[in-house]
Amino acid sequence: MTVLVRDLMTHEAVCISLDSTIQAAAELLTHECVGELYATDDVGRLVGVIPDYEILKALYMEAAPDRTVADYVSCQIPCCTADEDLDAVLPLFREQRCRVIAVVRDRKVIGQIHRRDLLRWILVKCAMEQKTAPMQVKTTAGEHSTEPTPIRSPRFLQKRPSVFSSDALSR
Repeated sequence: MTVLVRDLMTHEAVCISLDSTIQAAAELLTHECVGELYATDDVGRLVGVIPDYEILKALYMEAAPDRTVADYVSCQIPCCTADEDLDAVLPLFREQRCRVIAVVRDRKVIGQIHRRDLLRWILVKCAMEQKTAPMQVKTTAGEHSTEPTPIRSPRFLQKRPSVFSSDALSR
């Protein structure tokens, strides 16, 4: 069974213009809850990526909210097309040491594939081979499951204070 990137990719890749400020990038990053933004030129073509740690470094260490994304963008972008065989893309995660790969068509971002997508596929594939149903993790919106499972470790289940809670702000 051949699996293509299109079968696992998500279509929610978040892009930002090169001339946007680093402050705007931080706001977009936190609003969209992503770990990186894809930087695009004025016609929407992918030109780079700016990870959350570069934005954090720019704002915290350099205190430069008015500098632009172009000042911090990395032009080394792991990417693939939606029609590529998943087996051909898997080595990119290891070789590039990345957690997300941009999916492009005509140099425009149409989605992304994340390591989590691959883990889900591997779990489903293993379950199919063993002829069992994949484990379902039951949670309610905004809450962690209280029972550890092979998918969720006990460490993941620990309650953490929200960065916006009054406890965190009073420290």
